[in-house]
Amino acid sequence: MRLGALSYGDDAAREVSRRFLGEYATRAALKSVPVSGRVDGMYSAVAAPAAGLDPSLWRFHAASAAAVDGAAEELVLVPDAGSGRWHRAERQFVAALPFTFETADAAALLTVPEGFALRYAATPWWHITTAMTGGSSSAIGISTDKTNYDTKGDLLGGATGDVLATLTAGIKPGTIGAEVDNLTDLHALLMVEGDIAARFDRITSAFTAGAGYVRMPLIVAAAPATP
Repeated sequence: MRLGALSYGDDAAREVSRRFLGEYATRAALKSVPVSGRVDGMYSAVAAPAAGLDPSLWRFHAASAAAVDGAAEELVLVPDAGSGRWHRAERQFVAALPFTFETADAAALLTVPEGFALRYAATPWWHITTAMTGGSSSAIGISTDKTNYDTKGDLLGGATGDVLATLTAGIKPGTIGAEVDNLTDLHALLMVEGDIAARFDRITSAFTAGAGYVRMPLIVAAAPATP
């Protein structure tokens, strides 16, 4: 009986080890895991996408061919080799969507990938890493491509946008957009596959320096079936 119990315990330990790959420093490091080092349904953690940002949990889907959601890779990671995808495993998290003074007007910062649906848990805010400066009365905001939420600044920045005085380095609440300044409109915003859930708005002129993130509190309303 002792040998049987030990054998069972060893098998269980091996299965746990097989299903959790461990923690990686960056998402790039997780994407570099070779085909031989991953199995369907395996979990892995990433310490942070960049300094000062949040850790994340991922699950490998061997049959997935979903497109990446944007430069931030907040929902889908494509391995460097082989097939399959890493999908974000948390059902609620705060996305960090990078932008700089060079980000184009109407650039998609987050596009909902295949099999996902998203809701906002709260209104977004700015995380400015390098103060936004330059231009002529420059102002920026965030919107989506969905009807009723597609005017510049509808999610963040408002109609006139957030300006240099607001966008100094640090965590900044910004101006709440006209379409998410009440619970009715916020709760009505459901984003499905193919929707641009966060779109960058150059509302006035353009800054000549600066960088940061749009922080988006997201609820994963639907996700691809788990293995």
